[in-house]
Amino acid sequence: MARLKFLIKSLFLASITFVIALPTTTAAMEVRVAINKSYVIELDKPASTISVANPEIADVTVTSPTVVLIIGKAIGATTVNISDEIGLSSYDVLVSPSIDNKVTVNLGSDAVKTLQCQPRCVRVGNPGLDSSPQKGGSKGAAPALTGLAKK
Repeated sequence: MARLKFLIKSLFLASITFVIALPTTTAAMEVRVAINKSYVIELDKPASTISVANPEIADVTVTSPTVVLIIGKAIGATTVNISDEIGLSSYDVLVSPSIDNKVTVNLGSDAVKTLQCQPRCVRVGNPGLDSSPQKGGSKGAAPALTGLAKK
């Protein structure tokens, strides 16, 4: 009987030691970044592996073993996972449109135009939302909007 109690205690202590020694995973942290902007993550330990679930939404640049930049590429959501010797960190990345000097005009249920105004307003695409090519103007650029809307 004493031997059985000793065996049970030993197994219990061994299982606790095993659980404590496992790498830890923290809850996913939320990161918000605009298109063509970056978010800096400073790590406590050097990263060993970095992955992006959807590289069309966000990209990752490693500037040093402990500094990682998340760069917004298109509107949407993805996950960035960073592992090190301690465990895994997960980041829920939400990429939104950049609003620097931009105006969005809603023309109805299916028509949205985004204008970048610096120094004059020029139509720009809505990455992740626009599925139709821009009309008019030179290839790759929309014509500048001038004047006021006529009634």
